[in-house]
Amino acid sequence: MEQKMHDMLYALTLERIKDAAMPEFTGPFPVAKINYFKLYQQKMPVELKIYEAENLMQPAPANACAGSSFVTVLMQDVDIRMGHGRTGEKAALQAHSGLKLAGNAFNKCLSGKTVEHFLWNNV
Repeated sequence: MEQKMHDMLYALTLERIKDAAMPEFTGPFPVAKINYFKLYQQKMPVELKIYEAENLMQPAPANACAGSSFVTVLMQDVDIRMGHGRTGEKAALQAHSGLKLAGNAFNKCLSGKTVEHFLWNNV
């Protein structure tokens, strides 16, 4: 009897969670369809391209680490500039050399790949 009560509590909880989670699978942008493993696999080549663009070649792990650090600082910089809400700073992002460098790295590494490449097939 105790096991049945225990199972019922989980069933009720799961039923409540289902209502909140289903839009992640069936909504207009189903986040649950994103294959984060494939996204992560693309991370290192992009970071290597960023570091190679600066002509500071080191062993591959050091390049990827430097590329990762660059991306982190770049995201913080963009976030700060966007948070200020000043038109000039937002407009200046179009000429931001770091964004151009990152954009070129993404274009080279992700050329020919579509959004579907980064989604789970059967979700």
